[in-house]
Amino acid sequence: FAKTSRILFEQKNEAVEKAYELTKGKPFVSYQYVPEVYDYTYQLIYQYTSLQEKRPVPVEYSYAPGETSYMQTKKIKYDGAEDAAYTILIVEKGETDIFFPTWWDNQTRGKEIIDTQKINDAITVYKLISDNENKQP
Repeated sequence: FAKTSRILFEQKNEAVEKAYELTKGKPFVSYQYVPEVYDYTYQLIYQYTSLQEKRPVPVEYSYAPGETSYMQTKKIKYDGAEDAAYTILIVEKGETDIFFPTWWDNQTRGKEIIDTQKINDAITVYKLISDNENKQP
């Protein structure tokens, strides 16, 4: 049987709220690492709260850039994902995180972590910018 996360909805919702707080209204992409791989809960939270709070969803939100195959009802705006001001990573700890090192390397390559917010012992939210955003012309 597949194991599912015991992290409660409230903490996941808090992580999404933290993403919006950290990005201060600027466009962002959000990638979630969860032990069960597919981040359905976060995607639904983004969709629901965007309607409730009348705010835009992230430019892209998934467990990996360009991945939509498992959420057929979701509409992702691909145009401009590379131009988003920030990348948000929401990371949940798992009992066995064998996929995490590769996922982390793929998401952080060419970027710098500029803020880290711990939601609880199991969820951390990271705010990143592209390395070339820090370079002076």
